[in-house]
This record gives sequence, structure tokens and C-alpha cells, in this order.
Amino acid sequence: MRNLIVKLSVLVVFVFAVLAGCGGGANAMVGTWKMVVDDSVTSKAGDGAKPEMTMEFKADGTWEGKMKIAGTEETAGGTYTLKEKHLVMKQTTENGKPKAGKDEEVDLEADMKSFALPGTEGKGKLIKQ
Repeated sequence: MRNLIVKLSVLVVFVFAVLAGCGGGANAMVGTWKMVVDDSVTSKAGDGAKPEMTMEFKADGTWEGKMKIAGTEETAGGTYTLKEKHLVMKQTTENGKPKAGKDEEVDLEADMKSFALPGTEGKGKLIKQ
């Protein structure tokens, strides 16, 4: 009987360890992401104005972004879903006002720590900090 209890205990611990290892509940998006742009983009901005952008992805499925370029700061926000490596973002606010935006879809890199910015043709990406 004691042997059976030990085996069941080991089985329960094993099942919980496997479930935890599968990322059940872990969201790779949660955190702050910073934009890195190609030098060709910054050279087109003129007078050395380098765009700066950060995005914060939250566990509740929302995101907030800030972009600063040439002394002007803009904000945006919305919702997102992540299924495996496929990220779908929808913008719902811009500079604190409601905005209806289309869905932007991208795939995260294999390491789940970066993705190309939509529409930049490989000239910019967001990297998890």
C-alpha cells in the first residue's frame, strides 16, 4: 500500500512538472519590447532624428506603445492574441482617443524574443527587453 502511495505521489509531481514545462499560462509576449531600426531608415529621417519606439504587452491581452520621432511623441494601444508564434495586434486607441484599426499580423522569430515590424520590409524589428 505504501509503495502505491509513493508511486501515485511521483506521478502527480511528474504531471505537474510536465504541465509547467509546456508553458501552460506563460505568455511570451508579456513585457517591454523595444524597436531597433536599420540604419537606412534613420538616414532617411534627416538631421539624425532616430525614431524610438517601445511597446508593452500585458498579460490581459492588451498592448500600449509609445513612439518618439523628431521631438514628437505619439501613443497607441490595443489588443493582441498570440497563437504559437503568430501574433495578431489590433489598434483601438491613438493618442488617447478611440481609433478603429485593422489587424496587423506577424510571426515571432524562433526564439520568441523578436519580430519584424509590419510593413517595414525587414528594416525594423521589436526585441523583447
